Amino acid sequence: MVAYNAFISYRHAADGAFAPAVKVALQRFAKPWYRLRELKVFRDGANLNRSPHVWASIKAALAQSEYFLFLASPRAAASKWVGQELAYWLAQRERSKLLIIVTGGELF
Repeated sequence: MVAYNAFISYRHAADGAFAPAVKVALQRFAKPWYRLRELKVFRDGANLNRSPHVWASIKAALAQSEYFLFLASPRAAASKWVGQELAYWLAQRERSKLLIIVTGGELF
């Protein structure tokens, strides 16, 4: 079952302002005029409460997402949480559904 069309993974310190803009843009993209949003997008700052079970909630969202959007930057690459999310996706989901958006630094 797909609960989310996309899961956005990012480093808050690097892309905390950009990630919400990406979510809003995706939700407005190609939507009928009579709908508030067309796509359901998971972003931890908007969809999670801080709790001791945060990783379980993140894994559930990853398992129910169709695409993984990685906002890539040197700071994101150094993030423990982003690393866990990316490792989970690569181990459990389709690599062809991983989309990388370079927000800083160089990809290679």
